[in-house]
Amino acid sequence: MEMKYKITINQLGKDQHSKVYSLQENNSEKELIVKIYEDSRIAYFNNETNALISLNKINLNKENIFFNIFKDMKYNSNMFQIPKEVKGFNLEFLFYDYLSKLSLLDYINKVNDQIKESHAKYLCYILLKAIEKMCSINICHNKIDISNIMFDDDFNPKLIHFSEAKIFGDRSEYNKDLFCLGKILAKIISSGKFSSINYSKKSKVYKINGVSQGKNIQMEEKKFWKLLKDLYNLNISEKFQNFFIF
Repeated sequence: MEMKYKITINQLGKDQHSKVYSLQENNSEKELIVKIYEDSRIAYFNNETNALISLNKINLNKENIFFNIFKDMKYNSNMFQIPKEVKGFNLEFLFYDYLSKLSLLDYINKVNDQIKESHAKYLCYILLKAIEKMCSINICHNKIDISNIMFDDDFNPKLIHFSEAKIFGDRSEYNKDLFCLGKILAKIISSGKFSSINYSKKSKVYKINGVSQGKNIQMEEKKFWKLLKDLYNLNISEKFQNFFIF
């Protein structure tokens, strides 16, 4: 039996909650993404489905400029062959538009020049609007990172992977999404040298974890930004540093 789609790329991503594949329709060559949830991961399927259904209801822009909403499609045995590594029988499927312009993680890893602060500001604005949308219906993405921001054909950033999304009544819980946004901006502006930030109870200061000359480092905020300038010639404006610290 001839299938309607074929898998063109083996597993995408880290396979944490679902197995993700690129599909191509045989007749039109149109590309899609499918996320396959195995029996043991159905809770993550429910998280993603419920969050995106709620977001789709309040997003008045039909193009869904902030989120990649799943398509109204159901799997059947004539669509494509289930890969051998997918285990179980009670599988769940979500289909998405294929986002052709890679992820923010890819751009940070591949770009040779420092990304301009103006671009970082634009991305910050888009993500803040996305968080505002989520907050309005008590949804916390809970996993915002550079690997979960993709770009469509027009380079519009899209927030993806809602498998760990949570619904809260207390809006203070959304501080996690805002904290993750701050880390994303630091990763962008530092060309990936920033990795994370932690609070040292002993010294009562925030310390940045990063990568310098292939080695993991940890140092206070001011020393880290100075290192970027002295060693990598990355000029981070004082205005950005103050915004990050705030």
